[in-house]
Amino acid sequence: MRVPTMAIRQPTVAGVTITPELWARSAREPDVEAEAKAIRRLADTMATAPAQIFQACVDAGLELCRAGTCGISVYERTPSGEEIFRWIAMAGELKHHLNGTTPRHFSPCGICVESGAPLLMRRPELVYTYLDVGPPFHDVLLIPLTEKGSSLEATIWVVSHDPARKFDAEDARMMQRVAVFTATALQMARVADDARAEAANKGVLLTELEHRVKNTLQVTASLLRLQLGGIADPAARAAIESAQRRVLTMGQIHRIGSGAAAGDLAAVIRSVCDDLTGPDLNRRVRVEVPEVLHFPAHKAAVVALIVNELITNAVKHAFGNGAGTITVSLCRTGSDQAEISVADDGAPLPADALTARAGLGLELVRGLANQLGGELAVETATKRFKVSFPLPAGASH
Repeated sequence: MRVPTMAIRQPTVAGVTITPELWARSAREPDVEAEAKAIRRLADTMATAPAQIFQACVDAGLELCRAGTCGISVYERTPSGEEIFRWIAMAGELKHHLNGTTPRHFSPCGICVESGAPLLMRRPELVYTYLDVGPPFHDVLLIPLTEKGSSLEATIWVVSHDPARKFDAEDARMMQRVAVFTATALQMARVADDARAEAANKGVLLTELEHRVKNTLQVTASLLRLQLGGIADPAARAAIESAQRRVLTMGQIHRIGSGAAAGDLAAVIRSVCDDLTGPDLNRRVRVEVPEVLHFPAHKAAVVALIVNELITNAVKHAFGNGAGTITVSLCRTGSDQAEISVADDGAPLPADALTARAGLGLELVRGLANQLGGELAVETATKRFKVSFPLPAGASH
């Protein structure tokens, strides 16, 4: 008599998709301190080194979720017409697979972007055999990176190679915050790439390219402002607000100096001051620039960023919720030297303000001063921050 054999069931997409477990699992306690530090690093990277934001995002995902691998996948169409996702940033055990690809229409990323919601899978390599590239994918959490009205299709994803480490709703919440920065950076990169390609292929006028750059900066600032709505942690809010102010300042510099080899430095400084204080009657900014000084545009941009950081520092630390006056001065201190200073009549500085551990703002000012060939000094008695620097070649009355 022949003994019947049981058919072996092949894994299916439905069988490896376990998204309901993401919300049913007992969520771990939020690590507010670690999350705040990660968000600050992302905000500062976005403002000061945007080219590094993708790697910063996957590094943050790896750390926050205690994952084995974290990556970003972006949709593209190859010259032969094949539709794929490309792994543009990687961290963790599979980082050596950077620039690897997966099919658009048969992949976890494809399901994630089509659903527009977080996706959780267990051992997807049993179905998507091209993922069998090393350690098992015991848990995979994917977050979509899409913008309404945009053609952007991408995901950020984290993998647990340890069967004991399972993702939960807290991991999904944190990765959705990281996704805001990632989506912003991807959109900026895509707009810039599209503009360059169009300029090369169709001879787009420089003014049109400048207009696109300005719009990209505005979109970035808007996305950062929207992100503030769901954040209660004061440290995280302060980090994103600082990043937004820096992006707005770069937009202001771009608008003033666009298409020009040099600009009126006084006009640049006044414009930055107006943007930072706006209609707030409690905070008055007095600008003292006794002469018209035309600066090379790239040097004027550095001065404007210094003013942005020092005014922001004064508003944050000197006045609290009270009123006060900030004085911004620019003057020559010799035939080939100049000095920019910011003073206020708010709370006094501690005696060790220059030697104490500086915050990010003052560290940025020191770095910017170095770009001008100058240095930052602090006068505690008169409550004044000043940057002395040599006048660049091309500066004129």
